[in-house]
Amino acid sequence: MSQKSLRNIWMVTHRWIGIIGLAAMFLLAVSGCFLVWPDASERLMHGDRFKASAAFDEARLEEYVESARTGLPDGDRISAMSVPPAGSDRSILTGGRPYESGRVGPPPRHRTWIDPGSADVTSTWGLAPDGMWIMHATHGHLIFPGFGRTLVGIFGFILLFSVFTGAWLWWPRNGKILKALRWKRAPDFISNLHHMVGFWSIIPQAVLAFTGAYIVFPAMFGAVVLLVTGNLGGDTGGHDHETAPPITAPAETTQYAASEAVSIAREAGGAGDLTFIAWPTESNPVWMVQFNCRGAESDCAHAVRVNDESGATVIPVEEHDDTIATEVADLMMEVHAGGVGGPIWQIIVFLSGIVLALLSVSGIIMWAQKRGGRVRVKKLRMQRA
Repeated sequence: MSQKSLRNIWMVTHRWIGIIGLAAMFLLAVSGCFLVWPDASERLMHGDRFKASAAFDEARLEEYVESARTGLPDGDRISAMSVPPAGSDRSILTGGRPYESGRVGPPPRHRTWIDPGSADVTSTWGLAPDGMWIMHATHGHLIFPGFGRTLVGIFGFILLFSVFTGAWLWWPRNGKILKALRWKRAPDFISNLHHMVGFWSIIPQAVLAFTGAYIVFPAMFGAVVLLVTGNLGGDTGGHDHETAPPITAPAETTQYAASEAVSIAREAGGAGDLTFIAWPTESNPVWMVQFNCRGAESDCAHAVRVNDESGATVIPVEEHDDTIATEVADLMMEVHAGGVGGPIWQIIVFLSGIVLALLSVSGIIMWAQKRGGRVRVKKLRMQRA
């Protein structure tokens, strides 16, 4: 096969990848940009959730609980409370009972945000999806429950192949690489933009495409890692994104107040800042109290379960799977989310999302221009005939 024929094959393949995957690639790119800095994105979409006028005061816990109840619809009950870290201006988040839903992600629930300083409700949200849910659901599932997750992984492979074909097509046939880096490689602005940003983003795009596919298919990639490292039979790593815990309503009444459950948990070994409380449910009469043990004693319990009926406590055993496949899967997640390399890699990931959206649109424009040119030539030939 001649080089010209091979180039034509790659050109057609690259073009059709762009045409078929335009919408998905664009949505994954835009949602990925928002998720690089999730707190900043949520602040942009829902600024009223960041109204803390003072730090969280555990002594006022019952005051926060009562305020949260006023923000929930009549008949609803608090199921959980998330406490912002020290120094944050994020409000205290409380959630009501979970509801059945056919959409992806956690079950929807009514939510209220409480200012730790005034104990006033600063924001409420119903069962409808909010901006951050849309970003997470789009990037992780393309909003489709079930097969959407697999579809995202497939598009990861497609993007990786698109990067390969794009790099092959960019490579100058005369071997003059420096000359190929000039701006005026093509006669129009869109083509030059596509070639230039495509070349300079090859490596980040390939990394993000591969890590994205790895996150969706951890068992498949983990098996390869175990095979290569010789650790056959180990855990392949990754997480089950489809299995969700059963939905159950919060208990109508509890023997202990939230503050009492926290006190019992601290007596059992909980220390450091309080971070989360889950209320007992109708099927499980147990409080879950979590702490941030940073700076606390070495034997600090990160989580304590408190039985609402007996007051008995249990400290859950934290399971750590240290297999090489699990470590690699965790690394892939961190790389894809911009969690390694500091601000520099985060900026690169963010810009890669913008570039992918730009490449998707510019590629379609280039195809439309070329197709329009062919139509004009065909009409001209027909007129001459």
